[in-house]
Amino acid sequence: LVGRFTISKGEVIERKYVSRILNDAGGEIYAYSQNFDDYTLNGLVKFNSDSPEELTRIKIVEDEATAGAFGGDAYYVMCTYQYFYPGGLYTVDLETGELTLVASYIQDYNVRLAVDMSYDYTTETMYMIYPSDNDSYLTAFGSVDLKTGQQTFINHEMDRYVRAIAVDKEGILYGIDEYGMLITIDKITGECTELYDLGIRPFYRQSMCDCF
Repeated sequence: LVGRFTISKGEVIERKYVSRILNDAGGEIYAYSQNFDDYTLNGLVKFNSDSPEELTRIKIVEDEATAGAFGGDAYYVMCTYQYFYPGGLYTVDLETGELTLVASYIQDYNVRLAVDMSYDYTTETMYMIYPSDNDSYLTAFGSVDLKTGQQTFINHEMDRYVRAIAVDKEGILYGIDEYGMLITIDKITGECTELYDLGIRPFYRQSMCDCF
């Protein structure tokens, strides 16, 4: 399901699913596909918001990407190693799908696989959410250095399972939890504030994107 939620001063003022998300002609959205039956279908794809069922495959990637976001100068993704372990932080060429390694995470046991990531242009910080080490039904919150790949944990155990995050142009960090609640996240503490019940329950891996 593809949808748009228009937010003003912390309030949802419009909710729209699938059609005509960005403009009359639709908007181009990049994503990574995942298929556990056929790994050759994993990789960079793009689709128009007006017809999300029509995918254009750009590049097949053997190891899956668990999170990705544009980070100011490039599009960054976190990929797995042998499908289950943190592999590395990469930049990706959106025209060819080619990956360039920023930092390898192989056998780095301090790194956690990101569930989603989003870039804050006001502070030039890439934020990430990960499964909590203490409770698999809760989320941990942190950031990553886009030059070194070093992760910094801000909150090891949030009060809920957060499925997706996105930072708006004013630097407000939003999220959606497993029950479909739209929230804001304090970037210093990782504390959550509930805003609005979206009426949907996201499942498995999700992502939010911001359109300025």
